Amino acid sequence: MKEEITNILEQLVGLEVSGTRRIDGSAEYITFGELGTLKDETGEWQVGERNIRLECPWRITQNNILLIGSDDFIEQPDENAEYNKDFDWNVTGGNLRDVKMADFLNSGKHIVQSVKADNFGGFELLFNDNAKLTVFPAMSSKSEHNELWGISDSRDEGSFVTTNMLVDE
Repeated sequence: MKEEITNILEQLVGLEVSGTRRIDGSAEYITFGELGTLKDETGEWQVGERNIRLECPWRITQNNILLIGSDDFIEQPDENAEYNKDFDWNVTGGNLRDVKMADFLNSGKHIVQSVKADNFGGFELLFNDNAKLTVFPAMSSKSEHNELWGISDSRDEGSFVTTNMLVDE
């Protein structure tokens, strides 16, 4: 399955990270390539040529520094502020992960240079600026209902590949 994941993700090589948003609470939706707009009964949002939905742990590092972690969404946006017992992590832009993702997007162009998959459904996207997105499923259940991450091609409405515990036997 490692080879299959690599083949799926190689369609991102050469594409720039063009946007990101948090959906369904803690899931992260990262867009790549040129942006377009989708509309449905819930509203309007931007999508890229290709899009990854992450529902498992992930992190973005650069030059051996951890920039953003998936669990940063439970932290207040100001790391130095006093604890606020009324902090609402679910407000868009109102948590540390949202703030750091916006900072990352504004820090320059992040173009996918290569991909590397592992035997457990995880992968790394290596960017042109030494940044790296590492996705690492951390669930041992093999239930078909556990979506760990998925990738879609917004130019092809029927195209959505999802993974749940893809393990080489």
